[in-house]
Amino acid sequence: MNIQVGLQQGGLLFSRRQAQQVCSTHATVRWPQPQQVVQHRCRDVLVAAGRTGDRRQTPAQRRGFGQPQRPQKPAPEQNLEDEEEDDMQGESVPERSEYQVYRDPDYKPHRFIGNIQIAQIPGRGRGLVATQETDMGELLVTSTALARLPGAWQKLPPEPEELHMSWLEDGVTAAQRRVLDVLYDGTEASMARDASLATLDPKFWSSRGKNDPQAPQVSSGRLLSIIQSCSCSDSQQDGAAMAVRHQKPIGFIGLWAEHSLINHSCAPNTSAIVVEDRMLIHSAQPVEAGEELTRNYSGPAATMPAPQRRAALKEMGMDFHCNCPRCTLEDQVGEDVQEILQAAYLWYSEEALPRFNAANESEDLSVLKGLLEEAETLVVELEATVDAQPELSELERTMLRASAYDTYDMVVVCSELIFQERCSAEPLLQCLELLMLIAPGGEAHAAVSLKYHDLLTNRHQMMEAMIKQGTISRTEENKEMWVRLTEEEKMSQEYFIQAWVSRYGYLRNSTFLALREGFEMYTEGMEQMSLMAAAGQTEKSTDYVINGVTVSVVDKADLSTGGQAGEEEVSSSSSNGVRFSLIQQESAETETELVSQEAGEQGLGDAQEFTHEGLEEGQQGVQVQVESPQQGVDETAGAEAVPVKAPRQLRVKRKQR
Repeated sequence: MNIQVGLQQGGLLFSRRQAQQVCSTHATVRWPQPQQVVQHRCRDVLVAAGRTGDRRQTPAQRRGFGQPQRPQKPAPEQNLEDEEEDDMQGESVPERSEYQVYRDPDYKPHRFIGNIQIAQIPGRGRGLVATQETDMGELLVTSTALARLPGAWQKLPPEPEELHMSWLEDGVTAAQRRVLDVLYDGTEASMARDASLATLDPKFWSSRGKNDPQAPQVSSGRLLSIIQSCSCSDSQQDGAAMAVRHQKPIGFIGLWAEHSLINHSCAPNTSAIVVEDRMLIHSAQPVEAGEELTRNYSGPAATMPAPQRRAALKEMGMDFHCNCPRCTLEDQVGEDVQEILQAAYLWYSEEALPRFNAANESEDLSVLKGLLEEAETLVVELEATVDAQPELSELERTMLRASAYDTYDMVVVCSELIFQERCSAEPLLQCLELLMLIAPGGEAHAAVSLKYHDLLTNRHQMMEAMIKQGTISRTEENKEMWVRLTEEEKMSQEYFIQAWVSRYGYLRNSTFLALREGFEMYTEGMEQMSLMAAAGQTEKSTDYVINGVTVSVVDKADLSTGGQAGEEEVSSSSSNGVRFSLIQQESAETETELVSQEAGEQGLGDAQEFTHEGLEEGQQGVQVQVESPQQGVDETAGAEAVPVKAPRQLRVKRKQR
């Protein structure tokens, strides 16, 4: 079993294996009907993704994309070949130049500001608002970090104090001080300072020179306060984009001036992703002209009831009492709703999660069955209590359900582990709809939408195959089931496209498919590493025989390279930054030579051949041919291409003569 549970941006990252299971309906609780999908909007999104033959333009295309951008030379292997491929597929949807950053590690998009402006929000201070009606998935901001400190792989992100020290060591430039002077530092006075989006770009002040005498001074203490108030951090960058770029999605802390102006809401309408030092902010929901842009400050607490969300904000140092529509609604509903939300939260955090972890380690299915029964009982009670509230809209009811998201999520996880292919898809749909509200465009939203779409697509394809093979009869009941399954599959596609457009924007089909493949590779790799860690494994190897030599391709859970204590290591490097080290381990029967590969700052280049010359006299050298990771394969002489899912080590085993 050993399925690892973890929340990211308020949602469960499900495994790819579970996403590919074909499930039949097995509902044991009453699930509300899905929210109405905005059909015309999804149609535009499907057109933008190249999924239909319609040649209509999206609303974003008709209006344009805001400020014109300085043209940049495209990467030939990224754009020209893709254009030919897209023309063959009949795709004619343009793509913003900024989105080249998803695939090209050398591309640095320019700053972009869309149809937004700074405004004073009554009762909330300074913030960003839309200047005109904005559709879901439109790019609002592309920003370069004022300062950024990368973290380590699979580690907590750096602390604000670390970024503070790093920035002081590098030196705060005069242009940076100009921008920092108008950012929030925890005081009311800083909120009253005049600011414009144009002057938040350090390049705006570059004409004044490096020694701008009029640039305000920013003390060390105030700089730390600004970092603590305005910076953002995460344990990883966008997994899909970094996989496509063949880079580790390491953690970070950084300060993006435009992002710091977006105020908090427990039901946000924007999404943000970070790729290296660039941040791309999209509208995750349709936004009206004059409507404020919001983002979530509380992180995983977004799935909790209002008291816990407010406590999390206070613990983070936020000195405001959240009165967003979601929190206000929870304050105004009856005590019975507040009590059931608290009961669900306490059950999950104090009882269910510890029991699930214990059952996961012991592989005890009976405990999971008990958890599923309790979770379903809580869901039934919660649904009845919410439905009993008078004069609530469906959106308001969804807001209340979202504060018990973890309980709904437990139903999904337990039912999948217990019933396998017989589990219901409806609880997963309910979780997806809740994520659309509390984490639109988040990584969890993208992951669950992909899982739901794959699940329904597999069910639809299986029934289609059974009909063609004649294994099921063409009765009226089966015809109705086919029609219903077809409609559900189409709806899952719309949910999937909505989630990915709200995260990545309007993309050409080639870019969209590359990100999807990268996301699947990333989640599969994370799942495999989690399973290996749970089993106490540090590496997993597969043996190949090449010209009489046994070669083991090793996946290491910690993604590290190098020798162990007591081993003799001889290293050699190529001109393009690839280092090969040979570690000789003597034993009574075999001699193992460990050839490890590390990419330099420039990454791997074209395929090259290396012969280690440090072996003892009389031994034959080992020749290893390594191809660029951009091609997605490692090759050894005479062997078939091996797909790359993580950095590899090649153990070359020889019989002693």
